[in-house]
Amino acid sequence: MTESKSDLSRRLLETFKVEAEEHISALTAGLIAIEKGADPDQQAKVIETLFREAHSLKGASRVVNLRQIGDICQAMESLFAAAKAGQLTMAPEVLDALHRANDAILDSLRALDRIGKESGEKSRELVRSLEFFLLPSQPERGAPSLSPLPPQAPVETAPSSHTVRISAERISAVLRHAEELLSEKIASRERLRDLKELEEFAVSGVKEKGDFRSGLKSHFSKLSRRSESDFHHLSNMVDQLLDDVKMMMLLPFHTLLETFPKFVRDLAREQGKEANLIIQGEEIEVDRRILEEMKDPILHLVRNALDHGIEKPEERVRKGKPACGKIELFIVPKEGGKIELTVRDDGGGMDVEKIRQKGIELGLIKPKDPSKLSWEEVLETICRSGFSTSSFITDISGRGLGLAIVREKVERLNGKISLETEADKGSLFRLLLPMTMSTFRGTFIKSQGHLFVIPTARVERVLRVHKENIQTVEDRETVELDGNAVSLANLGNVLDLAVEPGDEKGEGDYRSVIVLAAAENRLAFSVDAIEEEKEVLVKTWSHPFSHIRSVTGATVIGAGQVVPVLNAAELIQTAIAKSEEISRESEEPVMTAEKKSILVVEDSITTRTLLKNIIESAGYEVKTAVDGQDAYTQLAAEHFDLIVSDIDMPRLDGFELTSKVRNHKTLADLPIVLVTALESRDDRQRGMEVGANAYIVKSSFDQSNLLEIIHQLA
Repeated sequence: MTESKSDLSRRLLETFKVEAEEHISALTAGLIAIEKGADPDQQAKVIETLFREAHSLKGASRVVNLRQIGDICQAMESLFAAAKAGQLTMAPEVLDALHRANDAILDSLRALDRIGKESGEKSRELVRSLEFFLLPSQPERGAPSLSPLPPQAPVETAPSSHTVRISAERISAVLRHAEELLSEKIASRERLRDLKELEEFAVSGVKEKGDFRSGLKSHFSKLSRRSESDFHHLSNMVDQLLDDVKMMMLLPFHTLLETFPKFVRDLAREQGKEANLIIQGEEIEVDRRILEEMKDPILHLVRNALDHGIEKPEERVRKGKPACGKIELFIVPKEGGKIELTVRDDGGGMDVEKIRQKGIELGLIKPKDPSKLSWEEVLETICRSGFSTSSFITDISGRGLGLAIVREKVERLNGKISLETEADKGSLFRLLLPMTMSTFRGTFIKSQGHLFVIPTARVERVLRVHKENIQTVEDRETVELDGNAVSLANLGNVLDLAVEPGDEKGEGDYRSVIVLAAAENRLAFSVDAIEEEKEVLVKTWSHPFSHIRSVTGATVIGAGQVVPVLNAAELIQTAIAKSEEISRESEEPVMTAEKKSILVVEDSITTRTLLKNIIESAGYEVKTAVDGQDAYTQLAAEHFDLIVSDIDMPRLDGFELTSKVRNHKTLADLPIVLVTALESRDDRQRGMEVGANAYIVKSSFDQSNLLEIIHQLA
């Protein structure tokens, strides 16, 4: 069948997207290499490479009729040609314009996915800004002024979940081993024939075959030997085929990390900082599913290192450090099919005392002596959702979610996370992760007649405990392990399996107990039985089961029985949460929560209505004001729990409103969230100076972020 024009165009466009992302990554890497100060010979080679990449991308874009991308590439190519000829110096303002053009091309690619056509916003302005540097005599006013794009998060350039490139060598190996399975298919047919002969022999009996028992024994012996040989051959083939398929799933880390240096560069400039990202071990290959799960955690760690760790240049110089900070990302293979991923910065380190005080303030830690808080407890505290030592919330940081996401993702992969930090020396996060997520050693347990499997790596020990050795401390059951009291929970209760208290089937005076450890937490669970440990092949849940708490996937055993795989970290957290909930219910009277009252201040009726609807739908009571003066009048007459305000408004703008509220003796502590189109670093800084609690830019507005911030502050 002849391929239609529309099908061909669609296929060419998909091919172009893959090719374009490769060209963009190469352009970004080259520009950053020049910025880092490559020597003249090396810079000449880089410029030659950049020229070729821009030329190739221009040609490819015009094949699929993307003229705007082609025009930008043409202007970039002209700049690189002039630089090759020695007619143009790659000055900082030239590099800024080229980075801006590269970002615009990437934006157009994303627009193709969103709206089916390239983004034409400011493309002519971008082309003019590039062509400006080719003028024989540049005007004294300098290069055209362009508003900066917000830093581009690199997560969208990570490996696609729909396509993956595989070498022909690996495909050939898989095909070869798949073909070898044909011989086992033939052998299984022969075994079937042998079984039918055995059946006929048993039916015919002694009449035709003589001594029935000796003949039957001979047939069984022959069938057993053949079946054993078949099993060994098939096992080897399946193991080899599985290894080959695992190899097909491997991707080098650089497919995830290649855009991170550009992200660090842009974010550093956004914050008035200087920083370089150094990556080692990016050639190491891991399961692409591990990469997909880890892209957000790595992004959060790198962003935190820059946002919270690296100091401003003047502060670093004052401390005797280089003005430019350093963030290192190392990947190292470890024994047992593991990798170690380290993110380290040379910034100011963490203020442990501030972390302790904030943790106590939020009720996350209750040590008798805060000065004796261990490193494990510090890590546990900063990884709790909602924890942040920042008093100012922005689109980038301050909401207390980053490290919580990191820990959650690492634990779902049965990995481990650790922390080291030193004042004025920097911080280091170390992640230990599996290289593949297909198989693992699992411990099978039973609870209320249901079979479950837990990764053995999370099992600290299994034991049988006499009921007399179970003590009740503060209304909680505990068992003594190594001289320490460890909380004991019933697995059935934690999983809501409707277990009656004290109903341990068939246990008599003893209970089977499995002790789990994750994220520095340790908890014992009583179960009906602990059965066996063996290697299992795990299948991750797909939608709509992917968000079932405490269950990370399933494995299939025996005659097709599906066994849920439990997530030890979430299981422990669920058990702790249930225990705390029961304690609160027994100690506190039930009270009906009053609705929080929010004042939305916005001069645009469209935006005002949108914000009102979003916040009301989340269960808040909302009133509106048309500008800062109207808002200040309402604040004098009514009580509000939080203000959400625009900045650019008549009569009294958002900065002035915030300042007046902070200087009012009864309103000074009222939380204020600024939602605005002003996205420059100076505007953010002014928002912080006048006393706003959070600053959200409308261009990157996400209603879930707004609601999370309101929930956190109100």
